[in-house]
Amino acid sequence: MKTIKTAFYLIESKTNDKGEAPVYFRIKFKPALNLSTGIFLKPNDWDKNKQKIKSKHSRSFELNKKLKQCEEKVQETMERLSSNGDQVSREKIKMIWQNKSEEILFLMPLVDYFINHKTSIKYRDNTLRNYKSFKKKLEHFLRYRYSLSDVRLNNLNYDFIIQFEGFLSTII
Repeated sequence: MKTIKTAFYLIESKTNDKGEAPVYFRIKFKPALNLSTGIFLKPNDWDKNKQKIKSKHSRSFELNKKLKQCEEKVQETMERLSSNGDQVSREKIKMIWQNKSEEILFLMPLVDYFINHKTSIKYRDNTLRNYKSFKKKLEHFLRYRYSLSDVRLNNLNYDFIIQFEGFLSTII
């Protein structure tokens, strides 16, 4: 798979009330795909030539690491799509970047997404503990029954659910 070219840039025209501008990530398709990194900086904290946060910034190490992870996520996405035989497109990369449903092809990331979503809603600790317990039981079931750590969502069917229900009734 060919490495895709990327770049980071600051959009000073979108400066907020704090005097901070957003850092964007460009994936060089035709036309280019521009995605927000969620990072806001004062323009004098951005090194335009090196395309990273200047070391004098108090959180430079952490934020530059986040920028590196952006590049890695796009490269991994491209590799995963092409290895699955999927067409690599701007739309698919954008959906995955924005954590839309197309990224979740396996059961365990879906469970993780659900738990993290519930965490952001601030459910009670007991409820979250139950969700996490469910996840552990599901992981145990997958290892015990199929010798797998995860399963593709398109492989789930009625039989899988009945087997999991039976498994739960034997361990409780």
